[in-house]
Amino acid sequence: MIRAFRPRLAALLLLVGLATIGPALSATGESPLPPEGRLTYDVLRRGDRIGTQTIEFVHRDGRLVVRNHVDIKIDVLFLFTYRFRHDSEEQWVDGRLVALTSRTNDDGKKRAVELRRVDDRLRGTYNGKARDLPATLLPASLWHPGTVRQSLLLDPIKGRSRRISVTDKGEERLDLPEGAITAHRYAITGQVERELWYGPDGRLLQMRFSAKDDSKITVILRSSSPIESHAATAPLSSGT
Repeated sequence: MIRAFRPRLAALLLLVGLATIGPALSATGESPLPPEGRLTYDVLRRGDRIGTQTIEFVHRDGRLVVRNHVDIKIDVLFLFTYRFRHDSEEQWVDGRLVALTSRTNDDGKKRAVELRRVDDRLRGTYNGKARDLPATLLPASLWHPGTVRQSLLLDPIKGRSRRISVTDKGEERLDLPEGAITAHRYAITGQVERELWYGPDGRLLQMRFSAKDDSKITVILRSSSPIESHAATAPLSSGT
């Protein structure tokens, strides 16, 4: 019975937005990089806030560093408390992913991914097991607007590919804490299932998906802000 109440919280890390206002990356990486900044999201289940997600974009030594932090806590019918924490770091050079590191604690289950670009491959490990993937994969963190033009995504929790299909749902008005905005809606199905709303500037404004108990998980952009100078040198969190 307890399992029936557990939403797919590992999926919550699979979102990222573009930082503040700025031009979006193209699928080929030829457009200007997003500026430094932090996006903060609220994670809601049945209208209740169950956690937050923050995304940081840092420019360092010619690289774009994208850091993703998710922290979730759910109390279910006073029976148990579910905790989920995820930290990941993507490194991009000239619009191409060159490294991905992640640490996840899924209610006590530890997961670790280490990938580096070697020629045209992403090579490394998941929990010590070898991984060898095409270097053209975009991470399923969903911040890159080219995500909606892909058929395969890189799972940053387990370091493996996920096959998807994408349907364009057209424009839709969203009422967000930062105001009303017209977003473009997409539906992803397959081995990753999400509804996504991107703003005109490429930011991911909202995401929605179903939990195992059929409740809806909604992730909504709350705010964007500058990041402190120390964030440029802070290492990937290992407190998972």
